[in-house]
Order: sequence, then structure tokens, then C-alpha cells
Amino acid sequence: GIIAQTELAKKLILSSIPNSNVKVIPNPVKKIKQDRRTERENIILNVGRMIETKGHEDLLLAFSKLKLPIWKLVILGDGPLRNHLVSVVNRLGIDDKVFFPGVVKNVDEWLLKASIFAFPSYSEGFPNALAEALAAGLPCVSFNCDAGPADLITDGLNGYLVDVGDIGGMTNRLNKLLVDSNLRAKMGQKAMLVADVLNKERIANSFLNFCLP
Repeated sequence: GIIAQTELAKKLILSSIPNSNVKVIPNPVKKIKQDRRTERENIILNVGRMIETKGHEDLLLAFSKLKLPIWKLVILGDGPLRNHLVSVVNRLGIDDKVFFPGVVKNVDEWLLKASIFAFPSYSEGFPNALAEALAAGLPCVSFNCDAGPADLITDGLNGYLVDVGDIGGMTNRLNKLLVDSNLRAKMGQKAMLVADVLNKERIANSFLNFCLP
């Protein structure tokens, strides 16, 4: 048999390999403990290596068009495009609202104090950062890239899926969440259910059940 991480991967395998015993088993995600002392702030968060396929420039363009100036964008991570992204921020005149803390060890703390997670990737194998954000209770706005976001997000329930490269769509969905705290809370509660679906015991048992006779 063959194990795939996403439904799209399964579909591609079935179309190219003469073996119908294909099962989707995604990566596990840890449960991020909620800390009542940590208050959600007006932060849109992204976590990812600064390379072209992560779509950070599209996110910056979408963020620059948002209606509410009190919000900040925080991008965790580093990479070869960092200097270019800083120049884009300066060109767009949003340097007082966009922050690049670099590679940090306290990602969970950022996930707990942010209010929205934005995921503009053009391509993924399995989007672990998106899964962790959902598990932390963040409503997510994601490009519907190949592959993974559609396995994690039910559009309009725990987040929004936007066509890849649709900057206007990303801005529109972010604006919906920015102006409606009740919507953010409702979607955030649904998002946390991912932690139950992808808990390590359940994923481990899926492997065992697939492999054992």
C-alpha cells in the first residue's frame, strides 16, 4: 500500500500507479495549550521561510490594502528574500505596521497572541504551520494551493480559502475577520478542532492500522 499526506496527493498517486490501496494520513499536530493570561492582539501572523513559493510579497500587498490601520502584520522566519521583503514594505509605506522578528523559539506564544493567521503559499507538501495555527485557535486565510490547505480549512467555517495569487481575495477575507471579533471567535473555536483530528495518537494509530494485518 501507499500512504499520502493529502487528498490531492492520493488522487495523483491513483492516477499514475496501479495500486488502489492508498490512504491519506496527514502529519500530526501538537495541541497548543491556551493561556488565559495571554490576550489576543490586533496581529495578523505568518510563519514561514522567506522564499518565493511562500508568497510573502502577495501577503504584503494584501495587507497594504486593509481598511483598519490599527492592525499589525508579523512574519516569523528568515530566508534569502528577507531584504527584498523589507524593501517592499518600505515601498508600500507600511514599515510601521509590519514586523520581521526572524527565527524565534517562542512560536506558540505568537500563535496565542495573534488574532488571525494568513497563509499565502503557492505550493506545499503538507502545511504544518497552517495546521499549528488552526490548532492554536486562529481563523486562517489561506491560498488554496497544492496541497493541504483544502484538507485543513472548510471555507467559511474555520477560515477562508482564496485562489492562489488572488491578492484582492486575500484582502477581502482578511477585512471580514478584522471588522468582526465575533466571527473571529466563532471560526477560532472551529479551528481548534484540528488538534483533535491530527493528534499524535490518532495519527500513529492510523499508521499502525494501515501497516498491520
